[in-house]
Parts: sequence; structure tokens; C-alpha cells
Amino acid sequence: MISIEDLMEESIVSTLKADLKKEYLKYGPIDHILLLRPNKQTGESCPSVGKIFVKFKHLIAAKIARKAIAGKRYDGRLVFASFYPMEFYAMK
Repeated sequence: MISIEDLMEESIVSTLKADLKKEYLKYGPIDHILLLRPNKQTGESCPSVGKIFVKFKHLIAAKIARKAIAGKRYDGRLVFASFYPMEFYAMK
């Protein structure tokens, strides 16, 4: 959904978070949205940088959102949606 270069720009990230929140709230309440970003000082990034994780309060909402969002485009980029284990999310 977003390039690594764009993740370095606070205004772009803020706009993206607002867009995501607006879109995902259509499907149900959200606990948290996590965007993995490069290190601000060095620009270094891990393979997960650029991925966006949305934690819904209810599994049904997450399933509906995944089905609705997968295959859409954001800023010309194709969106892929899948589930990640809670253990991964808890580490962030």
C-alpha cells in the first residue's frame, strides 16, 4: 500500500493512517493499526517494513474486512490481505 520512501514522511503516514481507519471502521471496531516503518535515523528496514496490521476487536469484522479489502488498490498499489497470529501482533 505504501513505499518505504513514503514511510519516512510523517504527513504521508498520517494521511494513510486516517484513510485506513476510515476504511476499516466500516467493517467493525478496531483495537489498533500498526504500520511498520524504517528506522528514522538510519533508514534501515526489515522485510516487514511497509506492511500494515489492523487488529479488530471481533473476528467476524476482521474476516469481512479481509474479504472486502483484498484485491483493491490504494495509491495505485494492489492490496493483499491475510491473517497473522496474535503472537506476532503482541510483540509490537
